Amino acid sequence: MEEDTTRASQESPAAYLHLVDTRSEHQSQQLFPVWEREIFKIGRDPRANTLAVDNDLDFAVSRNHCEVYVVVYEPTINHIYVRDRKSSNGTFVNGQLIGSGPDISPGYLLQSGDPPPRHELTSLQLEECKLFASKYHVSSHCLGQGAEAVVCLANDIQTKKQLVCKLINLDKIQGKNSQEDIRRKFQEADILRQLRHPNILPYVDAISSPHSLYTFTELASGGDLMSFILRHGTVKELDSRIIIRQVRAGKLTLRLWTSGP
Repeated sequence: MEEDTTRASQESPAAYLHLVDTRSEHQSQQLFPVWEREIFKIGRDPRANTLAVDNDLDFAVSRNHCEVYVVVYEPTINHIYVRDRKSSNGTFVNGQLIGSGPDISPGYLLQSGDPPPRHELTSLQLEECKLFASKYHVSSHCLGQGAEAVVCLANDIQTKKQLVCKLINLDKIQGKNSQEDIRRKFQEADILRQLRHPNILPYVDAISSPHSLYTFTELASGGDLMSFILRHGTVKELDSRIIIRQVRAGKLTLRLWTSGP
């Protein structure tokens, strides 16, 4: 208890879970803090979970059902994910099944009460998105932004799976080398399409127009190297060796594809 009080005085939770027990006609409500460096586990087993669900006479909740965790990309930017832990009845977000047994599901990015960073698509991009609206939906939820591209949260319409869409506005690429720069953007997407490596984010699809290039990849729900370091603070030597080996393997694969004649 003293440790929790000390921690609470030093840092604030990344988010709060609002528990509403529908079995009691929404009368039972509680708030649970979710901390950056801890995984909030939910299930029936009180020995293995942060929140143990008791009085579950219908066994709707598995012994180890789901978990909520935080990925910190920067000190002021964190994403909250939930994933299923091989549950029997599955884990749902807004009525949508995001995972069930026998395998642990990928993390599903939650949108909390705080509005996420937004990137409004241009009127032209909105019209372009209508052309592939039966396959993908590109949201205004901005995951990252650079000088030449913006990264938005997207969804696969058929599978309901969360994806990442890297959107490049080709009209903004100007200058005497603009045609070569645009060619390189398409080359990068094509190289990613051909890559199959466990240490490189998997390619899903690419769609282009004379004005835009949309590249869809899987969502990195486990975070990146920086978020790993922010979570753990320090990295042990053995873990460092594993990380360096993975980075080197991915880099060598990229070099083989990009070296060319």
